[in-house]
Amino acid sequence: MPYIVGAVAGVGVIGAAGYGWYHFSGTKRVVDTALEVKQRVQEMRAVAAKKREVAREQAAAMSAAAKEKTASISGRLRARYQASKAAKEGEVRYVLWFVILAETAC
Repeated sequence: MPYIVGAVAGVGVIGAAGYGWYHFSGTKRVVDTALEVKQRVQEMRAVAAKKREVAREQAAAMSAAAKEKTASISGRLRARYQASKAAKEGEVRYVLWFVILAETAC
């Protein structure tokens, strides 16, 4: 039993000496600074990911609006083309009708 007590006491002394060296040698400051930097980097990554998500949503909304506007313009142009085509066909029909009437009158 005294060996166990001695072993526990020895481990305690070695542990206390190791922690004392860690605490007073400046190693603790280095480790704390590294942990702070790591935490800051993780926060920056989270903020960047959130901003990327917002940017993606805005880009998707702008893309949808552009597609809708393009479809609207395309539809209007198609309707205008068909109207002008129909007007031209109407003019041709009117001219043909006039020619037919003129020929029959002669």
